[in-house]
Amino acid sequence: MAQWAIMKKALCLTLATLALTACATTAPQAPTTPLAATYGQWQVVQCGLENTRAEITLRAQAKPEQNTLRVQLTAATPLPRAPEIILNNRYKLNQSLAGKDQVWAFEVPFEFIDQTEMELDKLFLQVLYQPEGSPRALQAIFSLRGLPLGMAALAAHCAP
Repeated sequence: MAQWAIMKKALCLTLATLALTACATTAPQAPTTPLAATYGQWQVVQCGLENTRAEITLRAQAKPEQNTLRVQLTAATPLPRAPEIILNNRYKLNQSLAGKDQVWAFEVPFEFIDQTEMELDKLFLQVLYQPEGSPRALQAIFSLRGLPLGMAALAAHCAP
């Protein structure tokens, strides 16, 4: 009878050890919400957000760094001059503009207050550009609503 009690204790300890080991090696799964197809006017495309107006496509893919978000601008036709990027018809963002022909990149302020204003539809981007062969400058206006929520969702779903 004493032997039976010892075997019962050993069996219970073995089961407890196995249970603890299984718990330690199985990471808890965080609840995830599905990735939406769009956030405002921004469409999810290959772990990035894209917005197209006229002949201009803006793409935000990387995570924000130092309170700025890097945005890639792609034009349907080559641009012989750098486009002019204006935030809310007041602030020119050309100091961070780099690129040539059809592909350009620039930085948008992405601090908490900026993200709040984006979601409240109080911030927009105006792109002034002159396509090759065009006699006049054109403009494309982009709403930034949905961009912060989309970037947060991409951060949760896409690998860094």
